[in-house]
Amino acid sequence: FNTLEHLTGPVALAWPAYIEQRSVLGMTHIPLANNLQDFIKCASLLDGSAEAITFATIDGHIGFLVSGRIPKRDHIEYSAIFRDGTNKSHDWTGFVPASEMPRSIDPEEGFIASCNNKVAPPSIKGGIGTTGPDTVRALRANELIRGFVSEGRVVGEREMMDMQMDTVDTSTKHILPEILSIACLLYTSPSPRDLSTSRMPSSACKKKKKKNKKRQK
Repeated sequence: FNTLEHLTGPVALAWPAYIEQRSVLGMTHIPLANNLQDFIKCASLLDGSAEAITFATIDGHIGFLVSGRIPKRDHIEYSAIFRDGTNKSHDWTGFVPASEMPRSIDPEEGFIASCNNKVAPPSIKGGIGTTGPDTVRALRANELIRGFVSEGRVVGEREMMDMQMDTVDTSTKHILPEILSIACLLYTSPSPRDLSTSRMPSSACKKKKKKNKKRQK
């Protein structure tokens, strides 16, 4: 993120929620929607701050969409963060149309998982995905649901409880091997450091340590 430390003049910063909006109208109309298209039209009235909406209809449709006003600037990278207010190229030029906002209707996988995660790549119009939180929780949720489906399990109360209590961090699958490799290298490399209190190394480190001893002989 940029900071205000280097800015001494006006800042191009605003919040769409301060602009006259129809969000209350949208919230009162959504319960009255009769079908998928009605719901999408009603959701488009939620034009205040951005909201991520996951929904299901009684006639079998599921979906995810982002509502709200997302400001547009001439440059995508300028849209999500404040800029120097004295430069006209940083001004808002409008809002991202509802039809261009991220959405997924009836995906082929048959389910949608949303965990307050980033909803779009940074390159999307308006920079919607620029400042979103990490996607680790959503990736894990998708992984668990796929597992339930492959086992023929219906995702019910028991499965939802299992997901809530899950402690697996999918990012460790990529990070942990590197950490273990570095730890193994530090343990087996000659060093004046006293390792007498260290934990027993893994089998891989044991093998590497034996090899190092043979080389030293």
